[in-house]
Order: sequence, then structure tokens, then C-alpha cells
Amino acid sequence: MKTLKINRMENGYAICEDTEKPEKSKNKNGNRLFAIPISELPQGAQAGSRITVDDETGTLAVQESAPSGS
Repeated sequence: MKTLKINRMENGYAICEDTEKPEKSKNKNGNRLFAIPISELPQGAQAGSRITVDDETGTLAVQESAPSGS
């Protein structure tokens, strides 16, 4: 499985950054970028969301973020 962070929505695509170790092909932050059609995103996904990609089943899921408390 791979974890991606949705950076922004652009021209019908979610531009996502790989949150795992950087590889040779990098953006300025050192992470690979992926363009996923917005129609393929799970419900509730938006800019800033983290999604998991299951390579075996080909499914995407939004990761639940832990509530921030004081």
C-alpha cells in the first residue's frame, strides 16, 4: 500500500504527493507526484486529505485523521 496526500485539485485531477521515501524523480519537496482523476477519489477526499492506495485491489481510501486536542 502507498499513502498519498492530496496537494490540490486541478483540471479534473487530484494532484497527490507520495508521502513515503523520495525517489529519483522528485518535485521541489522531494516527493513524487501522481495525478488521479477526481471521479476516482473516495467520497470525502479533498485537498489536504491523505489517501491510501491498495495496489492489489486497486482501491483508494481516505485515511481518518486523528483529532487534534489540547
